[in-house]
Amino acid sequence: MPHLPVAPQLRREELTVGYRAPAQILEFASRLLPLSAPSVRPTTSVRVGRVGPSIVTVPEEALATEGLAAALTLVDEGFLVGLIVPESQAANELAALSRRDSRVGRLDDHGISRPITMVPPVSAKGLEFDAVVVIEPATIAGDEQIGHRLLYVALTRSIQRLTIVHHRPLPALLIEGQQAKVSES
Repeated sequence: MPHLPVAPQLRREELTVGYRAPAQILEFASRLLPLSAPSVRPTTSVRVGRVGPSIVTVPEEALATEGLAAALTLVDEGFLVGLIVPESQAANELAALSRRDSRVGRLDDHGISRPITMVPPVSAKGLEFDAVVVIEPATIAGDEQIGHRLLYVALTRSIQRLTIVHHRPLPALLIEGQQAKVSES
């Protein structure tokens, strides 16, 4: 005797409209879909957004300081900021810098109780921030599909502003034929 009823024929519906991230951010992040999720169609946004992603190229030794500076600038503009940082030397340096600034907290230690929350990419899913600063996208993406999925998630956590701070070349899918649409800082 079965304890659960027999399920009727299931129908799969793909969500194609986004309500959180602005169009410029979704369009930018969706460039990763051919590798990260080839069977998923890009989502369109109901939010127009005011500005596109900002991309800042810095020397490797400046990743932590410039990433934190970008986040602090966004805080000064009134945004709640997610600072998404892969495990790296920059993450260690940012952790050290954050201990000196009470506006910066770590997701594991403080939740989202401070103006800036440092988040590892693997923990970003389900979170949302007014603005997001992603440090070193190529390190997040790596050479595997799962890394590109993590990067897609990281890029789409913002409801208003996205800043990318990097030293290594960005993943090719993010820049191929689209450099004119991205503001360089």
